[in-house]
Amino acid sequence: MSSQGMASITDQILTQCVQLVGTETNQKKIRTYIIDPMVAYFKYKLGTFFFIIIILLACLLVANCLIIGYFITLRTLLKVGHLQSLPL
Repeated sequence: MSSQGMASITDQILTQCVQLVGTETNQKKIRTYIIDPMVAYFKYKLGTFFFIIIILLACLLVANCLIIGYFITLRTLLKVGHLQSLPL
């Protein structure tokens, strides 16, 4: 096939798509059966994604608090141990 033959087939397909989408009833059908379910699906997926991100951030915050508490306790124990080892 020549490239002109392929272009004409592509032009025909695009013309038919424009004609299909051009009518108002088809636009309503496309919106009802294709676009709205896709929007609902991606909203659900994004909601799940953000929920997982929030849980991971909460875990990170708890881990940081535990690490800070550990080092504060360690510093306190080292200070007390250092003070006890000083001769009075």
